[in-house]
Amino acid sequence: MTTSTYLLFPGHMEVWVILLVVLILFGGKLPSVARNIGRSFTEFKRGVRADDDDGSETLEGSGNPQKIEKNASGDRPKDRTPA
Repeated sequence: MTTSTYLLFPGHMEVWVILLVVLILFGGKLPSVARNIGRSFTEFKRGVRADDDDGSETLEGSGNPQKIEKNASGDRPKDRTPA
């Protein structure tokens, strides 16, 4: 690498100093931020699980979205469009 490349990337000591400054500035808020991230991740998983338990899927076509029910084996039947 050339000398100019070394100027673009921080070294080990600079990274530690940056992390220390971030910890000093935002250290008191980190537990609440981590708690909120955990709650939103849990809520997202519940939403995904609720959609899977629904048993139907929505197909978005050019016009109206259609709902297709899954059969007992979990396979989707062929698209039944109204005539």
